Amino acid sequence: MLLLASLPAAAQEEPWDFAKLMAQLAQVQTSRARYSEVRRVAMLQKPLHLSGTLLYARPARLEKHQTLPFEEVMSVDGDWLTVEREGKMRRIALHSSPLIAALVESLRATLAGDREELERLYSVRVEGTRRRWTLALTRGRSRSRAS
Repeated sequence: MLLLASLPAAAQEEPWDFAKLMAQLAQVQTSRARYSEVRRVAMLQKPLHLSGTLLYARPARLEKHQTLPFEEVMSVDGDWLTVEREGKMRRIALHSSPLIAALVESLRATLAGDREELERLYSVRVEGTRRRWTLALTRGRSRSRAS
């Protein structure tokens, strides 16, 4: 965020594309951000509002510290997911859960600025400016197609 704050306003509003975004993300060694999430669950009458912090540390560490409405820590280091909640810890090998592994690899590739991996897995689209961008990842890209 300090890098963005030091840029002139005109540079922050320049058109943004996938290559520029990935180049910027590839420079990040660690990052921490607050998040808020809304989950809609069929069994609940109201949406569930979650919040906390996310941490990324190159090359492969991800942590989600949820503080509301309950405390939970999910961390991925290497090929393992660890979930801590209510004093209990559970470890899951990513290779034993392909859906979780796919999500983790998508997050890692995005945060690492790994353009080739994201293009291999997804059809990608970036819209917006350097200050305010949206990255859309859509399944459907052929995995046999070379980058």
